[in-house]
Order: sequence, then C-alpha cells, then structure tokens
Amino acid sequence: MPMRFFLFIFCSLFIGSNVVSAQTSSDVSPEQMVRAINYVRANGCKCGRKRMPPVDPIRWNVKLEKSASDYAREMSRTRRFDHVSRNGDNVGTRLDRVDYYWRYSGENIGLGQTSFRQAFEDWLNSKSHCEMIMDPRMKDMGIGRAGKYWVQHFGVVMPADSKRGRMRYTEND
Repeated sequence: MPMRFFLFIFCSLFIGSNVVSAQTSSDVSPEQMVRAINYVRANGCKCGRKRMPPVDPIRWNVKLEKSASDYAREMSRTRRFDHVSRNGDNVGTRLDRVDYYWRYSGENIGLGQTSFRQAFEDWLNSKSHCEMIMDPRMKDMGIGRAGKYWVQHFGVVMPADSKRGRMRYTEND
C-alpha cells in the first residue's frame, strides 16, 4: 500500500477535519500533531529514495512551539520565506532566544498549506524535511503557524553537565 495513501487514512482517523480560525497556530492540537509524527517515526518511511528505519518518539516542547510560532509570525509579517531571517538569524539563534539550551536543532518550514495534514504530507514528500522528521537525534518538537506560513522546530537539549563551546549551526540540506 503506498505510503501517501496510508498517511492520508492515518491523518483522517487521528486528526480529523477540525477547522478553527486563522488566529490559532494550527487546525489540530499539539497532541494530534505529535501522534501523527510519532506514528511515522515508529514505522519508518522513505525519504526520497532512502529508507528510514523506525526511531524513538518525539515530545512536544513549549519552548520549541514558541520559537516556531514566533518565526512563523515573522515570516508572515515580512513576507519572507527562508530558513535565515532578514537579520541573519537561523534556527539555532531562534532556539537560544527562547532559552532552549540545544545540542542539536533543526527546522522545517512550509508555505501555502491550509492544514497540518497538508504541511505534514508536504514535509514527508520532501527528502530533506522528511529526514529531519526521522532524525533519531531529535527528541523535542514544536510547530507554529501564522497564516500561510508553517514552522516546525526540532531539538535535543544539552546534557546537564555539558558546556557549549563555540555555537555554530549549519543547515543540513
């Protein structure tokens, strides 16, 4: 059975077709988003031509939700669709701003989708976005939406006894 069809059925069953106002961050709850993403993570999938094995579940993180929502609003306000903001900030800088002390971080962005289901399907159909969803290093996630702009932030916090040396973030395309 094709993954796209299976994902559609899964999303229909678990997410439903709730419609809310454009002021809210999404058309589904954080729990429903995590459930959909963890289903794919638990079963593995194909990202492009690469078979991705199952990985551990991911958790919702309110700091990542805030950083994702803030960046979605910024892209909407500036009408700029890019992983790097107008002033040069990247996802690492955005996570620092909300006091998420990250060891690994990542970001998926989307433009034009009218529902989480559409954004999620588009991310899974993009090799680099799908690989970010399936990255076994990522333990936390948050999603934000502003109008037609979607942002998904990922991360894992530094171990408590660690100190960060030079902070450097590079895009992993």
